[in-house]
Amino acid sequence: MTTFTKNQIEAIKLFNLHVEDSDFWAEKDCNDLQPTDISEYIYMDEAINLLNKNGWTVESAEGTIGSLMGKVIYEYDYCLDRDKMVYAIDWIDLDNLKHSA
Repeated sequence: MTTFTKNQIEAIKLFNLHVEDSDFWAEKDCNDLQPTDISEYIYMDEAINLLNKNGWTVESAEGTIGSLMGKVIYEYDYCLDRDKMVYAIDWIDLDNLKHSA
């Protein structure tokens, strides 16, 4: 089981809200999906801004996001229209997680 720090958990809470605001989340009951099957897309600058407007400095947001890469946040595809990478964020069940210091 993956463990997360308190800082990572606070970021995951915000990312979970981002996922819960998505159309994919709204359709989960129609498609018999579990919440843990749902992901949403985000650009890195949006992810940094989400944390920044909730108390992280830009530098600490970058570090927190970096620590969640491959665990919660994944490279998804490159968007030619915006000339930047699109990332997928998984919804994480925080009620059933362990956390470290």
